[in-house]
Amino acid sequence: SFDSNVRDLFVAKMCPTCCPRTPVLRIARSGGNIVLSWDSPCCHLESTTNLFGEPVIWSYVGNTSPVTPQNLGNQSHFFRLACP
Repeated sequence: SFDSNVRDLFVAKMCPTCCPRTPVLRIARSGGNIVLSWDSPCCHLESTTNLFGEPVIWSYVGNTSPVTPQNLGNQSHFFRLACP
């Protein structure tokens, strides 16, 4: 769910050379949720709650656009597009 008190959102993406073009990650609100979509079928979505760990642990979210992440809670979540 989307917390109405949250004002900042950070998106990390990588994939400048593996696809025919650089993909674009779009973020939209849908009710109390966020919907993430992208325009490149060769990428998949990953997320993490901590960018400062060594190493940063990214978790697979989905490979088909769009994705509506569930149970985000009150933690920060960071998303990126990655290629296989």
